[in-house]
Amino acid sequence: MVGELAARDTCDRDHGLRTHQWLSHTTGEPTAGCRRLVRVANALRRTLTHVGAALARGDIGFEHARVLTDALNPRIADQLEELQIPLIERAGEVSFERWSQELRAIVELLDQDGGHDPNSDLSSNRLFITPLFNGTTQLHADLTPEHALTVSHALSSIADELFHRFANDHRADPTLPVPARSTLLALALVELCRRGLACDTTTSTAPRAELVVVVRDEQPELIALPDGTTMRRDLLPTLLDDPLIRLVSLRLDGTIRDVGRQRRLATTQQRQALAIRDGGCVFPGCSHPPTWTDAHHVIAWQDGGTTDLHNLALLCRHHHGVTHRSNWTMTVTADQWFTWTTPTGAIVQSQRHGRQRHGP
Repeated sequence: MVGELAARDTCDRDHGLRTHQWLSHTTGEPTAGCRRLVRVANALRRTLTHVGAALARGDIGFEHARVLTDALNPRIADQLEELQIPLIERAGEVSFERWSQELRAIVELLDQDGGHDPNSDLSSNRLFITPLFNGTTQLHADLTPEHALTVSHALSSIADELFHRFANDHRADPTLPVPARSTLLALALVELCRRGLACDTTTSTAPRAELVVVVRDEQPELIALPDGTTMRRDLLPTLLDDPLIRLVSLRLDGTIRDVGRQRRLATTQQRQALAIRDGGCVFPGCSHPPTWTDAHHVIAWQDGGTTDLHNLALLCRHHHGVTHRSNWTMTVTADQWFTWTTPTGAIVQSQRHGRQRHGP
Protein backbone atom coordinates (compact mmCIF):
# COMPACT_ATOMS: atom_id res chain seq x y z
CA MET A 1 0.00 0.00 0.00
CA VAL A 2 2.85 2.38 0.83
CA GLY A 3 4.48 1.53 -2.48
CA GLU A 4 1.27 2.38 -4.34
CA LEU A 5 0.98 5.72 -2.51
CA ALA A 6 4.55 6.57 -3.50
CA ALA A 7 4.09 5.44 -7.10
CA ARG A 8 0.93 7.51 -7.56
CA ASP A 9 2.43 10.54 -5.76
CA THR A 10 -0.85 10.80 -3.85
CA CYS A 11 0.51 12.33 -0.65
CA ASP A 12 2.39 15.10 -2.44
CA ARG A 13 -0.51 15.91 -4.76
CA ASP A 14 -3.23 15.98 -2.08
CA HIS A 15 -1.35 17.03 1.05
CA GLY A 16 1.89 18.65 -0.11
CA LEU A 17 3.96 16.03 1.74
CA ARG A 18 6.29 13.35 0.44
CA THR A 19 5.08 9.83 1.19
CA HIS A 20 7.41 9.25 4.14
CA GLN A 21 6.57 12.67 5.60
CA TRP A 22 2.82 12.06 5.33
CA LEU A 23 3.21 8.60 6.84
CA SER A 24 5.20 9.98 9.79
CA HIS A 25 2.77 12.89 10.30
CA THR A 26 -0.26 10.59 10.17
CA THR A 27 1.00 7.70 12.29
CA GLY A 28 3.38 9.49 14.65
CA GLU A 29 6.17 7.08 13.71
CA PRO A 30 9.77 8.37 13.34
CA THR A 31 10.56 9.97 9.99
CA ALA A 32 13.68 7.84 9.47
CA GLY A 33 11.69 4.63 9.89
CA CYS A 34 9.00 5.83 7.50
CA ARG A 35 11.63 6.82 4.92
CA ARG A 36 13.13 3.32 5.21
CA LEU A 37 9.67 1.74 4.83
CA VAL A 38 8.97 3.71 1.65
CA ARG A 39 12.37 2.76 0.19
CA VAL A 40 11.69 -0.95 0.84
CA ALA A 41 8.13 -0.67 -0.48
CA ASN A 42 9.33 0.90 -3.74
CA ALA A 43 11.90 -1.86 -4.27
CA LEU A 44 9.38 -4.64 -3.54
CA ARG A 45 6.89 -3.12 -5.94
CA ARG A 46 9.28 -2.45 -8.81
CA THR A 47 11.98 -5.14 -8.68
CA LEU A 48 11.84 -7.62 -5.79
CA THR A 49 8.30 -8.86 -6.35
CA HIS A 50 9.02 -12.41 -5.09
CA VAL A 51 10.50 -10.94 -1.90
CA GLY A 52 7.34 -8.89 -1.42
CA ALA A 53 5.19 -11.98 -1.77
CA ALA A 54 7.39 -13.92 0.68
CA LEU A 55 7.11 -11.05 3.18
CA ALA A 56 3.32 -11.10 2.83
CA ARG A 57 3.28 -14.87 3.45
CA GLY A 58 5.51 -14.54 6.48
CA ASP A 59 8.31 -16.62 4.95
CA ILE A 60 10.78 -13.79 5.69
CA GLY A 61 10.79 -10.78 7.99
CA PHE A 62 10.91 -7.09 7.18
CA GLU A 63 14.64 -6.96 8.00
CA HIS A 64 15.31 -9.55 5.29
CA ALA A 65 13.51 -7.33 2.80
CA ARG A 66 15.32 -4.23 4.06
CA VAL A 67 18.77 -5.81 3.74
CA LEU A 68 17.98 -6.99 0.21
CA THR A 69 16.75 -3.52 -0.70
CA ASP A 70 19.91 -1.90 0.68
CA ALA A 71 22.01 -4.33 -1.39
CA LEU A 72 20.16 -3.41 -4.58
CA ASN A 73 21.94 -1.12 -7.04
CA PRO A 74 21.62 -0.66 -10.82
CA ARG A 75 24.77 -2.68 -11.54
CA ILE A 76 23.46 -5.93 -10.05
CA ALA A 77 19.68 -5.38 -10.02
CA ASP A 78 19.05 -7.97 -12.76
CA GLN A 79 21.19 -10.64 -11.07
CA LEU A 80 19.59 -10.11 -7.65
CA GLU A 81 16.15 -10.26 -9.23
CA GLU A 82 17.00 -13.73 -10.58
CA LEU A 83 18.30 -14.86 -7.18
CA GLN A 84 15.19 -13.87 -5.21
CA ILE A 85 13.72 -17.37 -4.82
CA PRO A 86 16.93 -19.15 -3.67
CA LEU A 87 17.66 -16.27 -1.28
CA ILE A 88 14.16 -16.57 0.19
CA GLU A 89 14.57 -20.32 0.60
CA ARG A 90 17.98 -19.84 2.24
CA ALA A 91 16.49 -17.36 4.72
CA GLY A 92 14.36 -20.20 6.13
CA GLU A 93 17.39 -22.46 6.66
CA VAL A 94 19.89 -20.28 8.55
CA SER A 95 19.92 -17.47 11.09
CA PHE A 96 19.39 -13.90 9.94
CA GLU A 97 23.01 -13.01 10.76
CA ARG A 98 24.37 -15.93 8.70
CA TRP A 99 21.99 -15.12 5.84
CA SER A 100 23.10 -11.45 5.85
CA GLN A 101 26.76 -12.48 5.68
CA GLU A 102 26.09 -14.80 2.75
CA LEU A 103 24.12 -12.11 0.95
CA ARG A 104 26.99 -9.65 1.43
CA ALA A 105 29.41 -12.15 -0.08
CA ILE A 106 27.10 -12.71 -3.07
CA VAL A 107 26.79 -8.97 -3.64
CA GLU A 108 30.57 -8.55 -3.57
CA LEU A 109 30.93 -11.29 -6.18
CA LEU A 110 28.26 -9.82 -8.43
CA ASP A 111 29.50 -6.25 -8.05
CA GLN A 112 33.24 -6.71 -8.39
CA ASP A 113 33.57 -3.40 -10.22
CA GLY A 114 32.14 -1.79 -7.10
CA GLY A 115 30.75 1.64 -6.59
CA HIS A 116 33.93 3.63 -6.90
CA ASP A 117 32.63 6.41 -9.14
CA PRO A 118 32.09 9.28 -6.66
CA ASN A 119 29.68 11.04 -9.02
CA SER A 120 27.33 8.08 -9.40
CA ASP A 121 27.65 7.05 -5.74
CA LEU A 122 26.96 10.42 -4.12
CA SER A 123 23.46 9.34 -3.07
CA SER A 124 24.92 6.31 -1.28
CA ASN A 125 26.30 8.67 1.37
CA ARG A 126 23.45 9.29 3.79
CA LEU A 127 23.17 10.46 7.38
CA PHE A 128 19.95 10.19 9.40
CA ILE A 129 19.53 12.15 12.65
CA THR A 130 16.68 10.90 14.85
CA PRO A 131 15.83 12.60 18.18
CA LEU A 132 14.82 10.04 20.82
CA PHE A 133 12.22 10.45 23.55
CA ASN A 134 14.77 10.59 26.37
CA GLY A 135 16.55 13.65 24.98
CA THR A 136 19.37 11.77 23.24
CA THR A 137 19.83 11.64 19.49
CA GLN A 138 20.48 8.63 17.29
CA LEU A 139 22.76 8.90 14.26
CA HIS A 140 22.80 6.41 11.39
CA ALA A 141 25.17 6.87 8.47
CA ASP A 142 25.77 5.01 5.21
CA LEU A 143 29.08 5.95 3.57
CA THR A 144 30.88 4.79 0.47
CA PRO A 145 34.26 3.14 1.16
CA GLU A 146 36.51 6.16 0.59
CA HIS A 147 34.37 8.42 2.78
CA ALA A 148 33.96 5.71 5.41
CA LEU A 149 37.74 5.31 5.59
CA THR A 150 38.22 9.07 6.06
CA VAL A 151 35.59 9.30 8.80
CA SER A 152 36.75 6.13 10.53
CA HIS A 153 40.38 7.27 10.56
CA ALA A 154 39.49 10.72 11.88
CA LEU A 155 37.25 9.38 14.64
CA SER A 156 39.75 6.72 15.66
CA SER A 157 42.58 9.26 15.88
CA ILE A 158 40.58 11.61 18.09
CA ALA A 159 39.27 8.68 20.15
CA ASP A 160 42.88 7.64 20.81
CA GLU A 161 43.68 11.18 22.01
CA LEU A 162 40.69 11.12 24.32
CA PHE A 163 41.62 7.67 25.64
CA HIS A 164 45.08 8.87 26.67
CA ARG A 165 43.55 11.94 28.28
CA PHE A 166 41.08 9.87 30.30
CA ALA A 167 43.79 7.31 31.13
CA ASN A 168 46.05 10.06 32.51
CA ASP A 169 43.18 11.39 34.60
CA HIS A 170 42.48 7.88 35.86
CA ARG A 171 46.08 7.39 36.92
CA ALA A 172 45.93 10.65 38.83
CA ASP A 173 42.59 9.80 40.39
CA PRO A 174 41.44 6.14 40.16
CA THR A 175 37.83 7.19 40.81
CA LEU A 176 37.69 8.83 37.38
CA PRO A 177 36.51 6.26 34.80
CA VAL A 178 37.97 5.49 31.40
CA PRO A 179 35.04 5.32 28.94
CA ALA A 180 34.42 2.37 26.64
CA ARG A 181 35.61 2.59 23.04
CA SER A 182 32.07 3.25 21.76
CA THR A 183 31.77 6.22 24.11
CA LEU A 184 35.17 7.52 23.05
CA LEU A 185 34.12 7.38 19.39
CA ALA A 186 30.93 9.31 20.16
CA LEU A 187 32.91 11.94 22.06
CA ALA A 188 35.39 12.06 19.18
CA LEU A 189 32.58 12.98 16.77
CA VAL A 190 31.57 15.87 19.04
CA GLU A 191 35.20 16.96 19.35
CA LEU A 192 35.69 16.94 15.57
CA CYS A 193 32.59 19.11 15.09
CA ARG A 194 33.73 21.49 17.82
CA ARG A 195 37.17 21.86 16.25
CA GLY A 196 35.71 22.34 12.79
CA LEU A 197 33.32 25.07 13.94
CA ALA A 198 36.17 26.82 15.75
CA CYS A 199 38.04 27.35 12.45
CA ASP A 200 37.18 30.56 10.63
CA THR A 201 38.73 30.39 7.18
CA THR A 202 37.52 33.84 6.09
CA THR A 203 39.45 35.94 8.57
CA SER A 204 42.79 35.96 10.35
CA THR A 205 41.21 37.11 13.61
CA ALA A 206 40.31 34.61 16.29
CA PRO A 207 36.75 33.33 15.73
CA ARG A 208 34.14 34.10 18.36
CA ALA A 209 31.32 31.80 19.35
CA GLU A 210 27.91 33.16 18.39
CA LEU A 211 25.08 32.84 20.90
CA VAL A 212 21.40 33.63 20.37
CA VAL A 213 19.58 34.49 23.59
CA VAL A 214 15.81 34.78 23.96
CA VAL A 215 14.23 37.08 26.57
CA ARG A 216 10.47 36.83 27.15
CA ASP A 217 8.37 39.69 28.46
CA GLU A 218 6.73 37.54 31.13
CA GLN A 219 10.06 36.26 32.55
CA PRO A 220 12.66 39.02 32.09
CA GLU A 221 14.90 37.55 34.79
CA LEU A 222 15.43 34.37 32.70
CA ILE A 223 17.14 33.77 29.37
CA ALA A 224 16.52 30.91 26.97
CA LEU A 225 18.49 29.39 24.14
CA PRO A 226 16.67 28.56 20.88
CA ASP A 227 16.46 24.88 21.90
CA GLY A 228 14.39 25.81 24.97
CA THR A 229 17.15 25.56 27.60
CA THR A 230 16.62 28.23 30.29
CA MET A 231 18.88 29.75 32.93
CA ARG A 232 19.14 32.81 35.16
CA ARG A 233 20.06 35.97 33.29
CA ASP A 234 22.94 36.75 35.64
CA LEU A 235 24.68 33.51 34.58
CA LEU A 236 25.02 34.65 30.95
CA PRO A 237 28.72 35.70 31.28
CA THR A 238 29.65 32.14 32.29
CA LEU A 239 28.38 30.58 29.06
CA LEU A 240 31.26 31.42 26.75
CA ASP A 241 34.46 33.41 26.62
CA ASP A 242 34.06 36.53 24.45
CA PRO A 243 30.90 35.37 22.67
CA LEU A 244 28.97 37.30 20.04
CA ILE A 245 25.52 37.52 21.67
CA ARG A 246 22.35 38.29 19.71
CA LEU A 247 19.26 39.27 21.71
CA VAL A 248 15.79 38.29 20.49
CA SER A 249 12.86 39.69 22.47
CA LEU A 250 9.48 37.93 22.50
CA ARG A 251 6.15 39.54 23.32
CA LEU A 252 3.66 37.93 25.73
CA ASP A 253 1.85 36.18 22.85
CA GLY A 254 5.10 34.62 21.60
CA THR A 255 5.54 36.84 18.55
CA ILE A 256 8.91 38.44 17.83
CA ARG A 257 9.46 42.17 17.78
CA ASP A 258 10.03 43.31 14.20
CA VAL A 259 13.68 43.56 13.14
CA GLY A 260 12.96 43.64 9.42
CA ARG A 261 14.82 45.87 6.97
CA GLN A 262 13.92 47.23 3.59
CA ARG A 263 15.80 44.65 1.55
CA ARG A 264 14.95 41.64 -0.60
CA LEU A 265 16.67 38.88 1.39
CA ALA A 266 16.26 38.16 5.08
CA THR A 267 19.20 39.26 7.23
CA THR A 268 21.19 36.91 9.41
CA GLN A 269 19.42 38.33 12.46
CA GLN A 270 16.02 37.75 10.86
CA ARG A 271 16.95 34.16 9.98
CA GLN A 272 17.89 33.59 13.61
CA ALA A 273 14.61 35.13 14.79
CA LEU A 274 12.65 32.94 12.34
CA ALA A 275 14.49 29.85 13.60
CA ILE A 276 13.44 30.71 17.16
CA ARG A 277 9.83 31.39 16.19
CA ASP A 278 9.22 28.60 13.65
CA GLY A 279 11.75 25.95 14.68
CA GLY A 280 12.09 24.70 11.10
CA CYS A 281 9.77 24.27 8.11
CA VAL A 282 6.28 25.48 9.08
CA PHE A 283 4.45 23.08 6.74
CA PRO A 284 2.74 20.47 8.98
CA GLY A 285 4.44 17.10 9.06
CA CYS A 286 7.80 18.37 7.78
CA SER A 287 10.80 17.75 10.04
CA HIS A 288 13.44 19.84 8.22
CA PRO A 289 15.42 22.07 10.62
CA PRO A 290 15.94 25.83 10.13
CA THR A 291 19.27 25.29 8.35
CA TRP A 292 17.43 23.42 5.56
CA THR A 293 14.84 26.11 4.91
CA ASP A 294 14.24 29.26 2.87
CA ALA A 295 12.78 32.48 4.25
CA HIS A 296 9.60 32.68 2.16
CA HIS A 297 7.70 35.95 1.57
CA VAL A 298 4.01 35.23 2.20
CA ILE A 299 3.15 38.35 0.19
CA ALA A 300 5.69 38.26 -2.62
CA TRP A 301 8.39 40.93 -2.73
CA GLN A 302 7.41 41.91 -6.26
CA ASP A 303 3.80 42.34 -5.06
CA GLY A 304 4.78 44.82 -2.35
CA GLY A 305 5.52 42.34 0.43
CA THR A 306 8.13 43.50 2.92
CA THR A 307 11.07 41.58 4.32
CA ASP A 308 9.69 41.75 7.86
CA LEU A 309 9.14 38.88 10.25
CA HIS A 310 5.35 39.01 10.02
CA ASN A 311 5.64 38.42 6.26
CA LEU A 312 8.30 35.69 6.40
CA ALA A 313 7.99 31.95 7.04
CA LEU A 314 10.57 29.18 7.05
CA LEU A 315 9.86 26.60 4.34
CA CYS A 316 12.06 23.77 3.12
CA ARG A 317 12.79 23.77 -0.59
CA HIS A 318 10.10 21.16 -1.31
CA HIS A 319 7.31 22.94 0.57
CA HIS A 320 8.48 26.27 -0.79
CA GLY A 321 7.69 24.79 -4.19
CA VAL A 322 4.37 23.41 -2.95
CA THR A 323 3.37 26.89 -1.77
CA HIS A 324 4.07 28.33 -5.24
CA ARG A 325 1.95 25.72 -7.05
CA SER A 326 -1.10 26.82 -8.99
CA ASN A 327 -4.22 27.19 -6.84
CA TRP A 328 -2.30 26.89 -3.56
CA THR A 329 -2.68 30.03 -1.41
CA MET A 330 -0.72 30.88 1.75
CA THR A 331 -1.84 33.49 4.29
CA VAL A 332 -0.50 34.75 7.63
CA THR A 333 -2.53 35.38 10.80
CA ALA A 334 -2.17 38.34 13.16
CA ASP A 335 -0.18 36.21 15.62
CA GLN A 336 2.26 35.01 12.91
CA TRP A 337 0.86 31.56 12.17
CA PHE A 338 0.12 30.46 8.59
CA THR A 339 -2.55 28.67 6.60
CA TRP A 340 -2.70 27.17 3.12
CA THR A 341 -5.78 26.72 0.98
CA THR A 342 -5.32 23.70 -1.29
CA PRO A 343 -6.80 23.33 -4.81
CA THR A 344 -9.66 21.30 -3.28
CA GLY A 345 -10.51 24.12 -0.84
CA ALA A 346 -9.10 22.37 2.24
CA ILE A 347 -7.46 24.57 4.89
CA VAL A 348 -4.07 23.43 6.21
CA GLN A 349 -2.77 24.95 9.46
CA SER A 350 0.96 25.55 9.96
CA GLN A 351 3.22 24.19 12.68
CA ARG A 352 5.84 25.61 15.03
CA HIS A 353 8.69 23.45 16.30
CA GLY A 354 6.89 20.40 14.88
CA ARG A 355 3.56 21.11 16.63
CA GLN A 356 0.66 21.78 14.29
CA ARG A 357 -1.99 24.38 15.08
CA HIS A 358 -5.54 23.03 14.85
CA GLY A 359 -7.58 26.14 14.05
CA PRO A 360 -7.09 29.86 14.68
